[in-house]
Amino acid sequence: MRNTQELVSYLKHSGFIRSDSVESAFLKIDRKLFVPEGYVDYAYADIAIPIKEGVTISAPSVIAETLEMAELREGMRVLEIGTGSGYSTALISLCIGSGEVVSYEIDEDAHNYAKDKIRKARKESKLGNIRLVLGDGKSVDEGLFDVIIVNAAFSEIEGSWKKSLKEGGAVVGPMVTNGIERLTKYKEGEFSYGLPVLYVRLR
Repeated sequence: MRNTQELVSYLKHSGFIRSDSVESAFLKIDRKLFVPEGYVDYAYADIAIPIKEGVTISAPSVIAETLEMAELREGMRVLEIGTGSGYSTALISLCIGSGEVVSYEIDEDAHNYAKDKIRKARKESKLGNIRLVLGDGKSVDEGLFDVIIVNAAFSEIEGSWKKSLKEGGAVVGPMVTNGIERLTKYKEGEFSYGLPVLYVRLR
């Protein structure tokens, strides 16, 4: 795939993008802006790309599936755990419009990388209210959220996440159960499952 339009077309026809809001977000954000210089030729490939050891930009199909499972809507407040490159942060921002994204990253290099990339992306897209935080996403005290999106593999729903959910809120991310890692949605005490995935472990 050679450009954003071709990438989005592939994601739609493959069933990863199913909503207008996610499609619109992907069309407005050029993944190339978030990819390290040495990987620019792979910007539109449906693969994960490393930023540094232990930090990657997830494959577009996995990000799209995550956003669809999260059922993001205008005005939502979203907590993202694992900013990474900032690509998914920007996509979330576009999906929720006037809402707010609070994104935690424990790795200082990745945090600074994302800050720079999002600053550049703001020049090309109307990104909403994004707040990047350098810190541990396992123990967050930032008020209540409609959705928590976790971009690292975890084996249990942290107590702080449950306390941070609004009534009817959801946690979406790669959960490991019985040795199998799958995109998982936790909502009101119930679990539902999506794609098998392979993420860096949550630190």
